[in-house]
Amino acid sequence: IRDVERSRRLGDVYKRQDQLQPGDLVVWDGHVAMYSGNGEIVEAGDPVQTNPLRTNNMGMQFKGFWRPTA
Repeated sequence: IRDVERSRRLGDVYKRQDQLQPGDLVVWDGHVAMYSGNGEIVEAGDPVQTNPLRTNNMGMQFKGFWRPTA
């Protein structure tokens, strides 16, 4: 399956941070966070943390911002 076809099934991809809405996903090749608004993301962990929005993450490749679809 081509990446474009697969991405359409999973949700919409956004390249610009100014397009983000709360609930959008911030995706790296080994981690996912959720955008909560106001330039902040929520990240799973122990403990769960709220951090500033970023695209770098411990050397993981940034994949993009995703808006899940129903």
